[in-house]
Amino acid sequence: MSFPRSIVHLDADAFFASVEQAADPRLRGKPIAVGGEKRGIIASASYEARKFGIYTPMPTVLARRLCPRLILLPGDFDKYELFSRLMFSYAYDFTPDVEIGSIDEGYFDVTGARKPALNIADTIRRAIRQALRLPVSEGIGSNKLISQIASKVNKPAAFQCVPAGDEAGFLAPLPNQWLPGVGPKTASQLNAAGLVHIGQIAQTPAESLGMIVGRLAPQLRDFARGIDDRPVVPVRAPAKSYSEQETFAADTTDEEFLEATLRRMGDRLMAKVRADGKSIRTLTVKVRYNDMDEEQASASLDEPTDLETEIYGEITRLLRRAWKRRVSLRLVSLKLSNLYDGRFRGLLALDAPARQHEAQQRLADVVDALREKYGRGAVLRGHDFILRAKSRADPSQGIPNMPDVRPSSSAPFPLTSPLSLGEREHRSPRLDQSKAPRLFDRRDTSLPLPKGEGRGEGEDRTRPPTTATAPTPCQLAVVQRQRLGHSAVRLPPEAKMRQIASTSPGAEFRFRIEAGIPARRVTPAKQTTPYVPLNVHSYYSFLDSTLSINAIVDLARRHALPAIALTDKRNLHGAVEFAAAATAAGIKAIIGAEVEWNGQRLCLYVENQTGYQNLCRILSQEFKVQRSMFDVQCSPPTDGLLAVSPAAELARFFPGRFYLEVNSPDAFDQRPAPLPCVASFPIHYESPADRWKYDVVQSIRTLTLLRQAHPEKRRGGEYHFRTPAEMQRCLMARPELLAHSREIADRCSFTFSLGKPQFPGYTPADGSTPADFLRRLVMEGLRRRYPNDHARLRPQLEQELSIITDVGYEEYFLVMWDILQQCRHRGIEWITRGSAADSLACYCLEISGVCPIRFDLYFRRFLNKDRMALNKLPDIDVDFPHDRKDDVIDLIFERFGPEQTAIVGGFSTFQSRSAFAEVAKVLGVSEFQVRRITERLPHFSRVGELAEVVAGMPECRDLPLTEEPYSSALQMAHFLDGFPRYPKMHPCGLVLSRRPMNELSPCFISAKGYPTTHFDMESVEALGLVKMDILAQGGLAVMRDVKLSVQSSRFKVQGSKLPSPPINLGALEPWDDPRVWEVIASGQARAVHHIESPAMISLCKMCNVRDIDTLIAIVSVIRPGAANECKKTEFALRSQGLSPVRYPHPSLEACLRSTCGLVVYEEHILQICEAFAGLPPGRADILRRALGKEKTDVIAQIQVEFADCARQRGRTEAEIAEVWNLVAGFRGYAFCKAHSTAYGVEAYQSAWLKLHYPAEFMAAVLTNGKGFYSPLVYVLECHRLGIPLLPPSVNQPGPEFAVVEAGRSAASAPPAPGALVTAHPTQKAIRAPLLQLKGLTQRTSETILHEHGRGPFTSVADFFLRVGPLNEEMDALIRVGAFDDFSQSRTAQYWTFKSLCQAQPVNRKSQIENPQLWLLPPANLDRLPSVPLAEPTRLQRLRDEEELLGYPASGHPLELFPDIAWDTYCPINRLGDHVGQQIVTCGLVIEQRLFHQVTGEPMKFITIADWTGIVETELFARTYKSYGLNTVRYRVLEVTATVEPFENGRGFTLRVLRADKPRTRK
Repeated sequence: MSFPRSIVHLDADAFFASVEQAADPRLRGKPIAVGGEKRGIIASASYEARKFGIYTPMPTVLARRLCPRLILLPGDFDKYELFSRLMFSYAYDFTPDVEIGSIDEGYFDVTGARKPALNIADTIRRAIRQALRLPVSEGIGSNKLISQIASKVNKPAAFQCVPAGDEAGFLAPLPNQWLPGVGPKTASQLNAAGLVHIGQIAQTPAESLGMIVGRLAPQLRDFARGIDDRPVVPVRAPAKSYSEQETFAADTTDEEFLEATLRRMGDRLMAKVRADGKSIRTLTVKVRYNDMDEEQASASLDEPTDLETEIYGEITRLLRRAWKRRVSLRLVSLKLSNLYDGRFRGLLALDAPARQHEAQQRLADVVDALREKYGRGAVLRGHDFILRAKSRADPSQGIPNMPDVRPSSSAPFPLTSPLSLGEREHRSPRLDQSKAPRLFDRRDTSLPLPKGEGRGEGEDRTRPPTTATAPTPCQLAVVQRQRLGHSAVRLPPEAKMRQIASTSPGAEFRFRIEAGIPARRVTPAKQTTPYVPLNVHSYYSFLDSTLSINAIVDLARRHALPAIALTDKRNLHGAVEFAAAATAAGIKAIIGAEVEWNGQRLCLYVENQTGYQNLCRILSQEFKVQRSMFDVQCSPPTDGLLAVSPAAELARFFPGRFYLEVNSPDAFDQRPAPLPCVASFPIHYESPADRWKYDVVQSIRTLTLLRQAHPEKRRGGEYHFRTPAEMQRCLMARPELLAHSREIADRCSFTFSLGKPQFPGYTPADGSTPADFLRRLVMEGLRRRYPNDHARLRPQLEQELSIITDVGYEEYFLVMWDILQQCRHRGIEWITRGSAADSLACYCLEISGVCPIRFDLYFRRFLNKDRMALNKLPDIDVDFPHDRKDDVIDLIFERFGPEQTAIVGGFSTFQSRSAFAEVAKVLGVSEFQVRRITERLPHFSRVGELAEVVAGMPECRDLPLTEEPYSSALQMAHFLDGFPRYPKMHPCGLVLSRRPMNELSPCFISAKGYPTTHFDMESVEALGLVKMDILAQGGLAVMRDVKLSVQSSRFKVQGSKLPSPPINLGALEPWDDPRVWEVIASGQARAVHHIESPAMISLCKMCNVRDIDTLIAIVSVIRPGAANECKKTEFALRSQGLSPVRYPHPSLEACLRSTCGLVVYEEHILQICEAFAGLPPGRADILRRALGKEKTDVIAQIQVEFADCARQRGRTEAEIAEVWNLVAGFRGYAFCKAHSTAYGVEAYQSAWLKLHYPAEFMAAVLTNGKGFYSPLVYVLECHRLGIPLLPPSVNQPGPEFAVVEAGRSAASAPPAPGALVTAHPTQKAIRAPLLQLKGLTQRTSETILHEHGRGPFTSVADFFLRVGPLNEEMDALIRVGAFDDFSQSRTAQYWTFKSLCQAQPVNRKSQIENPQLWLLPPANLDRLPSVPLAEPTRLQRLRDEEELLGYPASGHPLELFPDIAWDTYCPINRLGDHVGQQIVTCGLVIEQRLFHQVTGEPMKFITIADWTGIVETELFARTYKSYGLNTVRYRVLEVTATVEPFENGRGFTLRVLRADKPRTRK
């Protein structure tokens, strides 16, 4: 007689934490967690702790912040294993069939027992609860699957029995994720197919289910029907594999340690294999990253083996294959499988390899016996010694995870990079305390050389047995004790010196100055032998040096060097900066570069002007061909160049100018030719203590982990700066090696010719002179612009022309005029902004579009003779539509040729945020964890202030920045802040030259294919080249697109379907449409370029802007310089007559009248200095620049001159002080009036377009994507305007947002109660473009556009067959609704897609590349499973759209938050009814900005939106400190605030008192 099966699943609740509470009654009922101390991750949390939101795995820091009373305990696994044995022992009282799956859960089979299974399970549960004090959950069912789910579905303390026959009914309503084998990816696919619940899967035929899950379909369907035949296995089955894993106490990136660990595992596992009389053939290495993600790699041997020595090499290869990501590892495991009985014999018995193999097996047997008898330590292999050494180095963690990269005074010696095997042999087991550590042994006659330098690869014949930079285990123990707080360690004097020198991340001298500490006096050593460093690399070698230009010059100054050479690899990026800094320090700068020939370095030094031009040519050409010119040319241009290289073959290229690089007396004796020799050690960092910094930047450059090998990393050798005394002592046998370095320095006489302007050339077509041609054009323009007033304005124009010709600027004007004429012919629009718009000549040439007479613009802000005498060259800044900027650059290169044209170079530099991210990746932090942290960090902070800024940011409270490796990454980010990372194009600068560009600067080819100077903007200006700014702007592209859309639209106009008439924005002058001003003054200008930011919208409301001049003024008032000292509020009051206008002095009324007596524009500084003090215009212009860049020393100098000049005019001391305070308060970046005028007029025009064509305007804003906000905010604005959005469609792929007729399907969901009813109803909708879908490959995007151009798609199958998208792309297209126009449900679309995949050709790649392989689509594509399918809910659709597009396209963004009790809060559009009162409102955070109050304390501005509108809020310092973390923790925020009105009563802001999690609906 057979009984129905009765299986009980026992699952302990929060096992580790519950055991701790059971063992210690004092912990019961309290929030406790286990783990977290070493790794920083919670391993188990009690249910009392889970009420605070603590979960596993959670960072310990966050857990402590969520629950300050949290009790954190270390794991005691002996205790846990004891409780586990006791817990399962109760099951053995009823049945021997107990299967223990893990330490805290298992099954027992009570089929046929005398008592009912329900009673047995209850008895066991009660016994465990009473005796062990452990809460457990139990499930009873007819198989393992049912019992397991029953025990887990209602945890904790669950107790559920599923009667036999009810299995399917029990499972049917559960989500599909409960089934074994259904992870997030499979669940997403099942959901897309409409199989959301297990019951739907149970009713789906296995054939159909196989389209989704493949071969797992039959088993998955059985599981869904409650069928599970898996037996309870009480006894361990014979081993089918051997495996072992190790979890590290600290995450590690040490490849050598990991390899040694796996080999040790191999030793132990192979011993078991031999003991069982087996052989293995397959190896699997698995790694687990610190973010718990796992990878593995497997390989099969050619023949089975039982010898560990035969798998060592394969283990190393598998580790590198499995370790795919640059992330530190938490666990490694080794598995040996594919077992064979007995020892494998694959060789002839008498063959020599067979005899050797048998000998190895006998040896292995002996080793096994010895270890069995005397312990594992009786016989050790090489990797055992590695593990033992690393364990000694860090006894608390077992391994040295990474060097302490924090420059801390607790480090008694400089930490170095990992030692190679060869270097390890030279290590002494003890540190000789009888002598202070020395860099060189006195018996040595030469320096230790870098790897591969002069004596063979990696060989170091002169290294002393004991090296100060090679820490012994004793030293490492000292470091560990100091880290633990034991600081009572006496250090040798030299160690103390190095400790102090290593406490700052930059050059010691520079940080002494910044800290206000007097620099140490340097007494130059008396030099008997001259020495000049000839191979110094700066950080312009791009992550191949840690030395800045200032640090290099400071080294030379401190060591009294007469000269020093800069030889960055294949570039002169830092040459101008280096020359200027060295000259200012009284040191001769030698300009050079390092290139390569046949794998050996060649350093080239500029001897004269000819040499400089040839070096520029060599570097430019090498970048083009990506090879050394000495490899591809027989006679490269070398005149005027000196050369140093270890390759004597190169001497023929440099007759009389070649020096053989020799870095030791031994190498001198072995030189291949009688050539002059010189010592030239490469220098990449300052001292041995900085080696770790160099290793970090090398790892960033090579995209490797800190201790990971790479061909381009220098892991051995010494590349620090050596003092003249050290060089002299070590090379005293060959003094000529040093003397020749001074000889090279003396021969190099080149200096840069700085300051003299080099204007581009222009030849008029009519043969006239440039000056005459410019005059004729300008006078013609004067009559055209001012037909009735040209005679009155002619004197002013003559004055401008006189200045232009005096400074030689006429050709520059003509070049710009010619370029813009060509732009006009090609339909490219522009606006000229900046000081060039001050010029009447520019306006007459139609370079500028704003009238300088109408707006009273100040020409001398643009050009004056004093400014030109100082070689301060102004440029003409022109804005173009962002998508036509490259067309303009191409036009210029075509017009003037690539020989005379180049883009200005620049550098991508590390900011604190990016520096932290890169260092963290080097230290093994996962990409996900890096993003989680960096999105909270400030984008910009001053050098060295990141740690302080982060410590004061409430948003960062829950980040583990005080734990390793994050703390070290944060500290290292200080050092890298501002370092150049790679060269790039300047975003807008372009230079033209009369001479060939590669005679003035080397050029590299940018990513866009343009020649780009090695010199940045400041260096280019120093050389005298005049820069043009070709700027890109989104606002111009928006206005252009709106005009084109309106003109080409076919919507009904006056009863017809004719295109709309063209729009002439120039006809809007005098800018007096009251409806436009109402849009601006009421704060509805969001999406209008230049005036859409929250601060600008508030200022427009505060000022009640109603005229163009006020708008122009506030465009500049909002800038940081003009906004100092609450000038925004004061300007708003004065401009509306709410506060009297007063002038600091009567002489200033004329220049400050238009801005109500306030300093608003840049030229106000010039006008005040001229009108009040009579300061020369050139000095006033220098003051203006110094105020903008906050150069305090220059400001202080000119303050004295200002006061002296004012006294000569009879001004009183009180007047001088008041006016100077007005001037000095204008600090920071600001606009000139011409700049503000151009932007103010453009803003008015944009607001006019938004008012009259809202759908076209918002579509253009979304298309161009260059606004202030994220697309989500513009989607909200569309809903406010009543413009519905439509999801993407394959028949409207884009790439632009399309304006379409709104149908019924375009209607949004009904608005929430109190929602705003738009004042601008529209008959149009905006279709989101398909090509914005995240994850679409470029190939698929191009194919969609191509195929749609051939004809519209007619069905899902038609699209699939013509485009051939990837499966992931097709899935995303269905989820976003791209096929909804085909009147087919989402689940039907998905099943059609899966049917197509099942019927696809065998070669999927061939079908994608050639979709025509299918002449006819497969049949039965519309066949669906008979089971009712669950269509995605509206909420799920909106979430899919947000995930794939960045915003919901078929509904209001606030529909994503249905649980929030919106109707219990004060709506934003009713806040004005509660002025002066405290309210509670709620909104989606759409924008937040961090500022600092006058006191220096941080505060935050937050913009929130609800169903009715958008409002700006302010969190002042005290509130921000308390609730700042909530502003990043919650997307929707509940705000308790006071409604504070503007003085004019036309608006308000919210002063936040509390910011909390919002209430939810019950």
